[in-house]
Amino acid sequence: MNKTDRDRIFSNLVSALGDGAGEISEAAPVPVKVLGQDEKIKQLTHLLEAVRSEVYWVRADTWMDQFKQILVKKGVKSLLYAPWTGRD
Repeated sequence: MNKTDRDRIFSNLVSALGDGAGEISEAAPVPVKVLGQDEKIKQLTHLLEAVRSEVYWVRADTWMDQFKQILVKKGVKSLLYAPWTGRD
């Protein structure tokens, strides 16, 4: 592309933009909805279930026992996990 072609293209762009050529209007602020912990948990549960994940509500002090029961019920023979999983 030579200089005259480039100048012609830019000239067409500037004339198409009109008087506001080169000006950028300020974007309207996007409203941010602040969610509480319960709402976040509900939303995460919904999203996980939408991709066919199973969600179980357990207590912090008994989750490991319930997890083991689920594994037995599902017939899981082996599981890869981090060495520090389940430690307090």
